[in-house]
Amino acid sequence: KRIPPLYFIQAVQMISGMVKALLIKHDKTVHIVDSTGVTTDRKTVSKKGKIYFAFLKLHVIIQYWLEIGLLVILTSLSTSNRVHDGTGMRRMLPEVSGSGNFFGDRGYSGSLNRKKVRQRGFKPQIKPKGELSKKEAVKYPFNEELYKQIRGRIEGTFGGTETRLGNKTRCRLEATRLNDSNLIAFSHNLNAYKRAIILKITLIWRQPPAHTYL
Repeated sequence: KRIPPLYFIQAVQMISGMVKALLIKHDKTVHIVDSTGVTTDRKTVSKKGKIYFAFLKLHVIIQYWLEIGLLVILTSLSTSNRVHDGTGMRRMLPEVSGSGNFFGDRGYSGSLNRKKVRQRGFKPQIKPKGELSKKEAVKYPFNEELYKQIRGRIEGTFGGTETRLGNKTRCRLEATRLNDSNLIAFSHNLNAYKRAIILKITLIWRQPPAHTYL
């Protein structure tokens, strides 16, 4: 509980850097932003009187390698469930830069969010809540078909963490809950790093994986 959440976020970023170093020759990538709920074991009551388990939000920005199907979390942010998706994205964006398409659902719509994405070097493919302005529609067109092809890939991350970890935290203190949630992202990246090592051996060196000897 004494470790600041920033240390766990930096651990996620460190592993993502190691993955990118392994796959430097594979540059066909896109970026995706999304969030998922991390449930707790404490119940709360909504304004309408409904009882439910309190939850946090785990926000992530993911880099997806199109040719080899690998997903790695570039940066993460754990917040209360009251933090809007767009706010979470804007807090993470300073840690990320690049080029190519950047995908997000309607929760990230809005001219300010698209502007922030462009400032980091990306082309926003964020599903709009309404129609884009004529200027934006011409300069930064939204490709619905491409969006449908890519957006589902985020489930490869959250589906995997749900299977392995349940996307739950039993921690009681707010600080430890936030740290535990960021460790979900770190766990995913450790698995991505192991897969990247295998991919480097099999795809880049064109050799079969070596046997393990004791």
